[in-house]
Amino acid sequence: MSSTTPSLAQESKAQPQTAQAPLPLGWREVVPIHRLPVITKTPVMIIAGAYLSHAEFHVNTVIATMVLASALWTVLYYYNELTDIKLEKQAEVQSGLDTLCLTLMALLVAMGFAVRIGVGVCLLGMAVSQWVYCSPTLRLKRYWQANILLSGTINPILRFAAGAVWGTTEIPWLLLGMYVLLNFGAS
Repeated sequence: MSSTTPSLAQESKAQPQTAQAPLPLGWREVVPIHRLPVITKTPVMIIAGAYLSHAEFHVNTVIATMVLASALWTVLYYYNELTDIKLEKQAEVQSGLDTLCLTLMALLVAMGFAVRIGVGVCLLGMAVSQWVYCSPTLRLKRYWQANILLSGTINPILRFAAGAVWGTTEIPWLLLGMYVLLNFGAS
């Protein structure tokens, strides 16, 4: 090595250490392709609940519920991936995204209550269950039991119930149990 070419150690000492810039998060990083079928199954589950409870399909009822629930699950999965990036990959992300997610969750739940109290209760249940599942403070996703309870049982029932609140007929428990068992494979 010649005396005019600085060594790698000398170069690193000469350059000031800069903090790692937050990751620019694109749509695919925070809502990966494997989440899209889960988001799109939300309106199908709501339609199933509405159909089996003999609901009438109107823009301001079942369809509004489908749109709100699908938007909520998009935000919930965004929050899930955001916390995974921060906690599991130890990467820094743009500040304020957590607050944005929580604000959007609250807004969508409030809109659900404005549409109908039963819809708001279902959306609130979905938001709370997903928050405790992936929130940095509780992080229940570390436990397989929580995955079965939340992803395989509670959230499918809440999606189904969000459509059933518009109906006139009670859903039989056996049918609801079969519906839950069908969702275990996805969790």
